[in-house]
Amino acid sequence: ACGREREVMLYSEVVCQCLRQARVFSHSEGHTVTSLDITPDGTQLVATSEDEALRLYDVGQAGELVKTLYAKKYGVGVVRFLHEPSTVVCASSNEWDHSVRCWSVHENR
Repeated sequence: ACGREREVMLYSEVVCQCLRQARVFSHSEGHTVTSLDITPDGTQLVATSEDEALRLYDVGQAGELVKTLYAKKYGVGVVRFLHEPSTVVCASSNEWDHSVRCWSVHENR
């Protein structure tokens, strides 16, 4: 991009050993996380889990949980932020509703 070559780092055992844990987001209450996405500016993270919850985190120093939204009727599968960090799209995870929903994470709808 912009005339600069992109550097590529190959994954290896040495690279893996050099990685360190930077932050833990552990509010899924024992349920498996099924999908996550981070805003382009790196300030927010959204995660879905098997308990049909969509959790929004502030990625700052504390990594605090900002909000939890539940979609018990339709379920939550793959989640992605849209062009602005207040809106996400989420695929249903149940077997009868094969839809994608757009959610305003700040307005709970």
